[in-house]
Amino acid sequence: MNILATLGVFAALGLLGALACCDAASAPRSPESPAVSPAGDALSADAASAGDPGAKGEAATATPSTEDSPAQTLARDLYKAGGRRIAWSATKKRFIVPVDVQVEAGRGLDLRFYDDEGQRRDIQRVCQPGECEEHLDELVKALIPKLAARLTEEGYEAVYSVGWPSGRDEIEVSAIGGRLRYRKGRLSLVRDKRAPVPLRGLGGRSPKTDELAAVYPVPAAKLLAVFAGELFLYKLP
Repeated sequence: MNILATLGVFAALGLLGALACCDAASAPRSPESPAVSPAGDALSADAASAGDPGAKGEAATATPSTEDSPAQTLARDLYKAGGRRIAWSATKKRFIVPVDVQVEAGRGLDLRFYDDEGQRRDIQRVCQPGECEEHLDELVKALIPKLAARLTEEGYEAVYSVGWPSGRDEIEVSAIGGRLRYRKGRLSLVRDKRAPVPLRGLGGRSPKTDELAAVYPVPAAKLLAVFAGELFLYKLP
């Protein structure tokens, strides 16, 4: 074989090697680990790389969300949050208020239902005095689904409390755009620098105490719920 032929063979071999290297570098790499859905479920690498919506959907629904619905959260708060929230239904014109019953035998818990005039209409006893300490958790677990269904069906929504610090006769309530003043058993609303506006207790009822525990503004209904051992309602201007 002459020199030219020999050089031709080496050149051909070098070209084939270069082509092989290029193919290896440009080939798609397989995933090193399976893709993970937002719900934390591992998908197969094939389904993820192919963009298979069916596979992703199955993985996403394999572990359903454990988050509570708003009605379930409100039901749990009514039973266990100690009055941090109450419930209001514009449809039923009713409030639901959790009330602790403290006696020598221990603590009991009621859910009390009031109409939009502040009159008590019904009581649901959650646990007897002395029973709450030992059995409240199991009672609540059984009662939450029923109460949540009722809250949903009757259109109840959460109303948040504004605590009234002891010793204060005036507090700021941003939800109603002013300050509430409680002096000598009379509640009034102060806005800007205008004169205080006396609030009218509905149903002819008003607290007989020197201090209030909490207020629950419902601006959409122009109502202010006040708790002082019982629920009292005032009409907002």
